[in-house]
Amino acid sequence: FELREAHRSFGGGFDEQVYARVAAHPGVALASPALEIETYALRSDGQRVALRVIGLDALVAAPLSAQLLPRPTAGADRLSVLDPGAVFLNSSASQKLVRPGAAAEAAGTLQFGSAAGTVALEVKGSVAAQGPALAVMDIAGAQSTFDRLGLLNRIDLRLKPGVDVAAFAERLRS
Repeated sequence: FELREAHRSFGGGFDEQVYARVAAHPGVALASPALEIETYALRSDGQRVALRVIGLDALVAAPLSAQLLPRPTAGADRLSVLDPGAVFLNSSASQKLVRPGAAAEAAGTLQFGSAAGTVALEVKGSVAAQGPALAVMDIAGAQSTFDRLGLLNRIDLRLKPGVDVAAFAERLRS
């Protein structure tokens, strides 16, 4: 089950305090907040590459979104998943942003589009997620970097056994 923003209030998200209310609901077994941003990164030749950045809490996301779990490169600090200036690329983003033959971690620092222009983020590993170009980073770092402090636009949920999904969703709306 996934709770997404119902409308585009607050400039593309909802107040992160909703997460606390949803996570504390007696029918919720696990809850993981997320912030998705459609932006771009610059290749070394200056060309823009469209990609999605997902900010998540790596400490709670694993059981619900294993494919998005950051995998630090060999030799990187295992706590780099919490570094607000670190990103982890999927294979599609690596192919588009990293010079041919180089590993994702060889990208070093990449420039990402933000409300303030561009911001440098350091590539510190990868994610297993397939599909379009994607970068994953710590949710607090994403909120700060992309000027979305206090906002989320998704909460991934695992409900407790026996919870009626339709009734649960209706109760949240009220």
